[in-house]
Order: sequence, then structure tokens, then C-alpha cells
Amino acid sequence: MRDIEKIGVSATFDRAAKDYDDLARFQHAVCTRLLNMLPAQRTTPPRHLLDGGCGTGCGARLLARKWGNTRITACDISLEMTRHARKKAVAAVCADMEHLPFPASCFDFVWSNLSLQWCNPHVVFQELSRVLTRDGTLLFSTLVPGTLMELRTAFSGMDAHPHARPLASEETVVRTLRKAGFSHVHTHNETWVEQFPDLPALLGSIRGIGAGRVGKDQRRALMGKKMWQTVQARYQSFRTANGMLPVTYRLLFVSARF
Repeated sequence: MRDIEKIGVSATFDRAAKDYDDLARFQHAVCTRLLNMLPAQRTTPPRHLLDGGCGTGCGARLLARKWGNTRITACDISLEMTRHARKKAVAAVCADMEHLPFPASCFDFVWSNLSLQWCNPHVVFQELSRVLTRDGTLLFSTLVPGTLMELRTAFSGMDAHPHARPLASEETVVRTLRKAGFSHVHTHNETWVEQFPDLPALLGSIRGIGAGRVGKDQRRALMGKKMWQTVQARYQSFRTANGMLPVTYRLLFVSARF
């Protein structure tokens, strides 16, 4: 039985699926960046590839263009996301990456773009290890602490509710990968900053792609006027010289083999 947080995450991304491609510029840019890392990781096309957390199919389509003869299977926890992916001729199934409906050792490449931050690393890396062949490769991007640092600062101490999802550190990611059996783990860090004219636009960009959910105990009530004004004032301190409000993402790119 799926836990309450997984149901909530799935429902949030279901609602975002319709407009996802119009709003997910950052996610698509990271997807392209991850694709550009492929030549250093793989010189021959894989036979069967899994795109885990495929969203509407951006990564799967790019991979299909690069490796035309590779069989690509995609999965996402959101049924609506997989429906949109299938409209783009992506073979997508609705599945949780922590409990994949695939037999052991059935993929020789697993790719995942900005999805693993929604998973428990101690569970998901064991599962990805299970479905990979022993000569297989895992390549993914994820978010690490420092992401949304401006937002976390603006909301800090306002109430008992989390306003940004907790993220596993690079050290935790590497340690859990090794525990799952991956002996060759390589990481690369990058910092990306997006800019918005005001806080509503910034928050709308996050919520619009389904990334606004932060956990089981997220705030349900509307924020009071005074609290909202305090948050806005705090965020103003980050306004750049060109008059924009930044949002920072700390990216971790990882390749792993057995």
C-alpha cells in the first residue's frame, strides 16, 4: 500500500502535468545538460534503458534521438505525466522508483533527471541496483542542500511547517550508492540560478510544475497577511542589481557502475 506522502506527490504532479512542458524550462535545461554528459559515460548504445521519473517524456525523447536502436522504457509516479509522455510516443508506465514493476537485471542503463530527490536514497538505490545488469550504468541528476536557499531563509521560523523539501547531501548519496553495490561513483556539482520579477511569479514557477509539495506535514492553511509581508520583505534582501529575485539550485550529477 502506498504511503500518504507518495499519494500526495503523485496527485500534485498529476495536477501539474497539463502545463508542465510550458513551465519546466529549468528541468528541461538540466535534462539537456545531463544528456551532454553521456559521451564520457557510454561509448556504445545500451540495449534496454530505463528513464526513471520521466515526467512528460523530455529525457526519453532526447535519448531516443541519440540512441535510435535502444529500447527505452520510462516510468513516473504520476499517471497523468505518463499519459502525456505516451502522447509523445514514449513507452511510459506509472510506477514508483522505490518499487519498480520490472524483473531483476533487465536494464543495462538507468537514467533519471531531477526525480531522485523525491525518493528515499536508502530504498531507491537498492531498487535501481536490482534492475540493473552487472555491467550496467546509472546516470542521474538530483538536488542537494543549498537548493532554494533564498526561499528557506525567507520562510525560516515563520511556523512549524516545512516550506522546502529536505534534501540528501552529496555524502549521503555517495554512501548509499556504495551500500547498494555501486563501486565506481563519480559526482559533479553545479549551481544554477533562475531569476523572477517578483515572489508570486517565483513561487508559481515552483508550484506550477508540481514541485511545491515538501512532505507529509506541509502547510495546509493560507498564510496570514502579516506573515506573507514578512516573507516578501525577507526575500527582497536577495534582489539582484538588475532588479530580479533569484532562486538557487544546487545540482549534483552522478554516474555509477558496479
